[in-house]
Amino acid sequence: MNRNIIIISAVAAIIGAYVLFVSPLQDKRVPLREKLGVNYTTLLKYQKFMNASKGAGERLDAAQTRLRQLEQYISKKTNTSIGFAELQDRAQGIAEKAGLSIKSVKPMPTVQQEHYTSLPLYMDFTGDIVQLSAFLRAIDKGRVFISLDRLSIKTGNKGQLRIKMQVSGLMPR
Repeated sequence: MNRNIIIISAVAAIIGAYVLFVSPLQDKRVPLREKLGVNYTTLLKYQKFMNASKGAGERLDAAQTRLRQLEQYISKKTNTSIGFAELQDRAQGIAEKAGLSIKSVKPMPTVQQEHYTSLPLYMDFTGDIVQLSAFLRAIDKGRVFISLDRLSIKTGNKGQLRIKMQVSGLMPR
């Protein structure tokens, strides 16, 4: 009888341990597996992001270096009147070298951007297509950043073209 009591006690202890410890865990097993799967997927995404961003520091440094190089082509002036005067002088000089006849140059209202101020100029010229081409080529190859915003070309007197354009330069804010 003593032996039967030990066997029954051992079986009761195993069943009790199963009911108290193992059975409650089986209900949590499926949600834990799902959560583990989601966490693994998230981990893979983070690893992919980290691998993709390894060269981000070097690319950022290269972009900052390129920005400093490009900033040498904008006006260093901080006063808009002086910036406009400098831009107007450069644009008129390029137009005169190209052979265009300047009718008028008019500063437009400035445009504030995040780190720069855009200085738009309205210019009115007469000339031929070769002179216009030389002007545009000189702006494109120039050491100073001047963007062409608008361009209007009409035929005028004696085969001349009437050219109206808006150009812009940048200066630091």
